[in-house]
Amino acid sequence: MPKPRLNLRLSHSMHNKLKEMSTRPGVAINEIVEDALNGYFDPLGANTHATTLAKRIERLESLSGRLERDLAISSETMALFVQYWLTATPPLPEIDRDAAHALGRKRFDRFMGQVAERVSRP
Repeated sequence: MPKPRLNLRLSHSMHNKLKEMSTRPGVAINEIVEDALNGYFDPLGANTHATTLAKRIERLESLSGRLERDLAISSETMALFVQYWLTATPPLPEIDRDAAHALGRKRFDRFMGQVAERVSRP
């Protein structure tokens, strides 16, 4: 049984858009109109743009949650390391502190340079 025919009137701009879209290979005017009507009648259907966006948003939310968890783990790990380091490292004698501070600043600057270099890599 053949599909029923439908005659309708469109604005010139809509007609031009429809003609332009149908010039692409494998795209027919009736397919464009049928897809548009399906989207209009079933906006939450499986083939709609909104559904595709909703799925992408869900994936991004999941990824964001994992990143947040990983960041919390990294932060807690660093905090525990610093706490352990401060607990286990004995204080320096007063006479050695200036030299140790200077060496510490130098090492820290080198460390930060290495971090900046690694972070800037693609």
